[in-house]
Amino acid sequence: MNRRVPSAVAATAAVVLFGAVSGSAAVDGSNRATTFSVVQTTTSTHLPPGGLSPGSTFTFTADVSVKRRPVGTSQAACVIVVGTSAQCQGTTITARGQIQAQGTIDIANPSNTVAIVGGTGAYKSARGFITRRQRTAATTEETYHVGR
Repeated sequence: MNRRVPSAVAATAAVVLFGAVSGSAAVDGSNRATTFSVVQTTTSTHLPPGGLSPGSTFTFTADVSVKRRPVGTSQAACVIVVGTSAQCQGTTITARGQIQAQGTIDIANPSNTVAIVGGTGAYKSARGFITRRQRTAATTEETYHVGR
């Protein structure tokens, strides 16, 4: 069965994974948990011409801001596994380093949670999770729960 998800839903729900960290929210060298929020604004999406079905890959890029101040960009690739379930991985690039996240998302659900699995630079020991809430068709708010 070729289950298709409308392109607009897939594109906006796909902006689930990756935000950035401002200097004040960087992992600070202690073992304390840090929580902070960012906003992502989609800048591009690439969907397969035949729609989404198991095995389809879609990608997106986004600008990331904190309190309306740009702090980085993000990019991700997701593969539809079954129905609206996708396995995703992505990276956010900031002046302080990169942060990597991955996990399974439901592209039809406006809220998802994925794992922070590491990073580089200021984020080299980052671990934790990201929760996201869709705000508009092109923007999401993401809350990072980062520990070491």
